Amino acid sequence: MNKKILTQLLLILTVLVISIIFFKIYFTNKDIKKKLLDGVTSVEVNKNNLIYELRYSSKDKKGNSYTINSEFGQISKDNPQLILMTNVIATIITQNNPPIIIEANNATYNNTNYNTNFYTKVFTKFGKHNLSSDKLNLIFEKNLLEVFDNVIYKNLDAQLVADKIEINIITKDIKIYMKSPLDVVKIEK
Repeated sequence: MNKKILTQLLLILTVLVISIIFFKIYFTNKDIKKKLLDGVTSVEVNKNNLIYELRYSSKDKKGNSYTINSEFGQISKDNPQLILMTNVIATIITQNNPPIIIEANNATYNNTNYNTNFYTKVFTKFGKHNLSSDKLNLIFEKNLLEVFDNVIYKNLDAQLVADKIEINIITKDIKIYMKSPLDVVKIEK
């Protein structure tokens, strides 16, 4: 009888140890913390939870790259995947296209999917095209830039005023919208 109980206890202990090891390997947050820190090129944290000289970089399989730099940032208390950034410059480089450079006073960067919401004095430049606006959303899943609120587009020949402009990052196709169907896009030469 003692051999039987000892064997059962040994089997239960073995299953328990294997379960603990499995849990530690597959369900700990080490990967999340490592992924967050791997994307940060330079970090300097002070007592106020501010990160100075913040830089994130990513590159896809096609060679397209995205880099975002910030004078300082702070991890959102409500959602730790969001980084609240100040004095931001971002660069998107795609193959066979001029780089897209985005500057803004503020941005919210999602370190999981790289989507970024730029706001307050947003300036965008790609090639000979310049955009200024109050807000810009960079949506990587759709390869899309959504520029909206007080949008002014300038190139060498003209100036355009609209409510919203959508730009495909890869193809550079542009769609121009007004919020109201009664309004028209203003074009000045």
